[in-house]
Amino acid sequence: HVRAQRHGYSDVGPVTDDELMTRDRGGKPRVPDIVKDKAELDEFKSLEPWNRPNVCVSKITAIIEHHRRVGNLGERAALDVFRDCQLVLDALKSAERIVTTPIPYQYLHMLNILLFFFVYSVPFVFTANFKWITPFPSCVVALAFYGVNEIGRCMEDPFSWEDPCHDLSGVGWRIYRETLQIHQKADEAHREAEQVQLETDDDAPDSPDVEARARLSTSEQIQRALAAAPVADAAL
Repeated sequence: HVRAQRHGYSDVGPVTDDELMTRDRGGKPRVPDIVKDKAELDEFKSLEPWNRPNVCVSKITAIIEHHRRVGNLGERAALDVFRDCQLVLDALKSAERIVTTPIPYQYLHMLNILLFFFVYSVPFVFTANFKWITPFPSCVVALAFYGVNEIGRCMEDPFSWEDPCHDLSGVGWRIYRETLQIHQKADEAHREAEQVQLETDDDAPDSPDVEARARLSTSEQIQRALAAAPVADAAL
């Protein structure tokens, strides 16, 4: 929401909040592809954009706490998830602070006037030494100073659609794919644990391998799957 709520789509510009929640053409993944439940979607629509990540994190922590209490997750794993959620919120607040703290207009206006005056007056100084090749060093000065000015403009809002701003869509899509891999690994581990339990119940557990696999609980296999799966950088 750092970019979409302020800039909309890359080819259209600002759009309504309802459009972003129901279609989200610029999202990777799109909001309708993630939030399938209409009641949950209506709940997020009623919230302010800056508060929606807080609600998401609260839902995640509630799920983790439930699995911790029933014994599917250990204390350390739950604390790791809580810490990562806090890191995500801290990174989001830092991004919000960047885009909501613009440079004062008076200072920006004065800086542009001084930059214009310096760049367009320096060729007259260069004529004393460079003579007829004065345009060449003048172009270098103009490119250098206005290039630095453009870098500062990008740093003021580094989350828009224009290059070289951060590719939020690419980062979001990578985090989504890696999270999906974690879920798939956990589901595979859960199904394998159930199959081992069925084999143990149906057959005589004479084989040492079957006994060893039977002793490996579902929670342990899920923890192994989580450790083996690639984890996205939450600070991004």
